[in-house]
Amino acid sequence: MIVNKHLSMNGSLMGLALLVLTSAASSLRADSVTIISPDKAETYAYSRMARSKFVWLAKARALSADVTFSNDQYTGVGEPLRRETFLFKFPGVTFDPATKQFVAQDKAGKNVVVATSGSSSPGGNIKPLAGTHVYICKHRGELRAVLTATVPAPNTENPNPWIQWDGGIERFTDR
Repeated sequence: MIVNKHLSMNGSLMGLALLVLTSAASSLRADSVTIISPDKAETYAYSRMARSKFVWLAKARALSADVTFSNDQYTGVGEPLRRETFLFKFPGVTFDPATKQFVAQDKAGKNVVVATSGSSSPGGNIKPLAGTHVYICKHRGELRAVLTATVPAPNTENPNPWIQWDGGIERFTDR
C-alpha cells in the first residue's frame, strides 16, 4: 500500500515536471521564417559565389539578394574570366523606416526582423541580423535563393550569412 502511494506521488511529480519543461520549451521556441525566392537563374556549373549583398528594389518594393558568380578559379588558357550577376527577390519582406528594419512574418503572423538599414531609406547599407542566412542553392548550374531568419538569434557569431549550398532547395521546402 505504501509502495503504491509512493509511485502515485512520483508519477504526479513527473507529470508536473513534464508540464513545466513543456511550457518552458514552448516559451523558448524561436520565431522563424523561410522565404524561397520565386526567381531562378542559370550559371556555369564551374563557378562560385564571388560577391553577395542585400539590395532594396524600390519599384518592386522588395528586399533582394544581389549575387555575382565567377569562374575565376577555373580560368586559364582557353577559359576566359566570366562574371554573372543575379537578383533574387524575397516576397513578403517589408521595410519599416521608423525602425530601419526589414521585417517578414512567420506562420503565426509574428514579425521577424531579417536585416537592418544604415539609414531611414531602404537603399542604405543593408546588414543581415545574426539569425539571418541566405542560401544560394546551386544544382547543375541552376540557382535559387532561400532566406531564413530566426529570432532570437542562436548564440553564435554570424561571420558570413551568405552560404553557397551545392544542392537543390528540397531541404527548405518542408519548413
